[in-house]
Amino acid sequence: MRAAPGVALAAGLFAEDAPPAATPPPGERVTVAAERERDFKADESQIGKLGLGSQDTPQSTTVLPADLLQSAGAFSLRDALRLAPGVTLAAGEGGRTGDSLTIRGFAANSDTYLDGLKDNGQYARDTFFVEQVEVVKGPSAVLFGRGATGGAVNLVSRRPGKAWEGSAAVTVGSEQLQRFQAGAGGPLAGSGVGVRLDAFWQDAGSFRDRQETRSWGVAPLVEATVGERATVWAQLLRQEQSGSMDYGVPFWYDRPADVPIGQFYGFADDDFLDTVTTVWTGGIRYRLDGGWEWRDTVRVGDYQRDYRSGPLGAVNKATGVMTRSQALRENTQDTLVNQAEISYQSPKGARKVAFTGGVEVGREHYEFRSRSSTAVPTIGVFAYDPRLTWTTGRGRANDLEGALDAWNRTDTTWFGVYGHLAVELVPTLTAVAGLRLDRFDANYVAGPVAGSKTETRLTRDDSMASPRAGLVYEPIPALSLYASYGTSFNPSAETFSLSTASALVGPEKARSYEVGAKGALFDDALQLTAAAFRIDKTNVRQVDPYNTALQTIDGRQVVDGLEFGAAGSPTAWWSVHGGLALMQGEVVASTTTATDIYGRTVWTEGMDLTNLPSASGSLWTVFRLGLGFEIGGGIFASARRWSDAANSAYLPGYLRADAMAGWAARAGGVDWRAQLNLMNLTDAVYYNSANSNRFTDPGAPIGGQLTLSAGF
Repeated sequence: MRAAPGVALAAGLFAEDAPPAATPPPGERVTVAAERERDFKADESQIGKLGLGSQDTPQSTTVLPADLLQSAGAFSLRDALRLAPGVTLAAGEGGRTGDSLTIRGFAANSDTYLDGLKDNGQYARDTFFVEQVEVVKGPSAVLFGRGATGGAVNLVSRRPGKAWEGSAAVTVGSEQLQRFQAGAGGPLAGSGVGVRLDAFWQDAGSFRDRQETRSWGVAPLVEATVGERATVWAQLLRQEQSGSMDYGVPFWYDRPADVPIGQFYGFADDDFLDTVTTVWTGGIRYRLDGGWEWRDTVRVGDYQRDYRSGPLGAVNKATGVMTRSQALRENTQDTLVNQAEISYQSPKGARKVAFTGGVEVGREHYEFRSRSSTAVPTIGVFAYDPRLTWTTGRGRANDLEGALDAWNRTDTTWFGVYGHLAVELVPTLTAVAGLRLDRFDANYVAGPVAGSKTETRLTRDDSMASPRAGLVYEPIPALSLYASYGTSFNPSAETFSLSTASALVGPEKARSYEVGAKGALFDDALQLTAAAFRIDKTNVRQVDPYNTALQTIDGRQVVDGLEFGAAGSPTAWWSVHGGLALMQGEVVASTTTATDIYGRTVWTEGMDLTNLPSASGSLWTVFRLGLGFEIGGGIFASARRWSDAANSAYLPGYLRADAMAGWAARAGGVDWRAQLNLMNLTDAVYYNSANSNRFTDPGAPIGGQLTLSAGF
């Protein structure tokens, strides 16, 4: 019961305010398996390009290893990222389309990577093949090119090890959850070839009325050693998902409407969402003499998404009646990218020197087609048993043939060349520097559409230099202090859209200043981090106050924050992973206006940034009791956050508490495990994300899931 005061304190911190406002004895046949390493920390990461350990990297990072995701029952990327401080879920189209994120106050919708290469297609990523999820915080164009203002997310694939291992798991849970997941990999005897195959299938309902999803995925990988120096590999990621579009519940004045969180406002006859993702990746790694290595990786990605949208519209406050729209839509994206790198690592015992230089080239083709329905009926916000209206025969759009309401095509190409260097100046001081030069070109075509036979053709070409610099001081081996500077840029066509106005202006830019400390306790068993940072975004696009048909880049947004983290095992029987982010973001300069919940036009200068809670964090911990038993749980919390640029509507603060209990044993050469996860124990009402002041995505109520697994 000693935890109660801490829970009470956390509840007080994150609660809504008023707006503004023991090793067992060995056995011959049965041994305990639950006490194998589950320390919730990762010592290696792909982030940073230089192969430096976390303590030598002058930037905030959070790594979520597979054992942590398994313990927390996180099957999706969105659920996994609840464990990363500074990351907030955001509302994409439909509130649940793809992985829409905000990192340190800035949108990161296209800042997702797979094994270090861009993977920015719009789909809901599953963790079935993931070894760990890495989050780098702060402007990081020097690592990734365009985007990455608040940071970026990188998923790391599982690879075949030196010995065969595998597992299979079955999960059942609330809302008709059924899931099967399996994976195995290892070397083919005497061939120098390693293989791995991961797969999953899932069928689930939802606490939201009329919602269900069906998904499956497969990720085969083959890796071969050629001679003594070369390794080649190839991987396929195929994931499909089908379900229904859901725009959540509407706002009522300044907060989500006080209606059941399961109330559905869509259409009874035809709300669908089908996504098909196919990503091929292959590469070669060649070890040269003297600590040098050359790598080349190629990715071909195909992302297909078909859906019928039904976003919620304006609400008549006098009558409680809400308008809706509907459209049949399709968007496709094809990506081709090649990344070639050469790197150097000094030998052990010598002065620490690390270098990576590379060239990245790529192209993307994106196409969006849409046809809107007509005579779409309204619906009452407070109709607790709403009439699930049908649109058949009332102008519903049933195909994408002929004239469309929107037809946009975007082709982008980019070229980036970069270099990163880390040099140990003296035994306790290391300098890290990097520079990336990018060229990003976009060609955009819109139309012809219904009522017009003309096309709009726009182009935009941008060249940017992205530097970074950092110093790492290690007064003792278990502590490093660092200071860093980094940048990012966001071109107008970053997310495949251009307008006559945006095609005339250059990229938005951001600079980051960060100081921090990274330490290790208990012989490196527990890692602690702390950082203070400022992200200063300039050249923010906004409407020209003297000509609303044009844009300027005179805006400025600033986020200041503190971030703390802990990961590891202080004792042999206790593991913990947690983090806290305290942030404040402001629109420092702007000539743009926004419409508030009362229909008034207000200036956004001086407003707080949207989807940025002043405090947010998580804590996940597990206690091993011996004899294979373990218990644990965690909290996920957030202060309230504005949902619209006018700062007139908000999402309430919340604290969600989860629990876990598990048992494991080894028998017959198999590691058996049973794990029960209980989510949202207090049945707290909370909201994941919002679309301005129109609609919001409710979080799941109390629920649970039971997983039975076998491993070898």
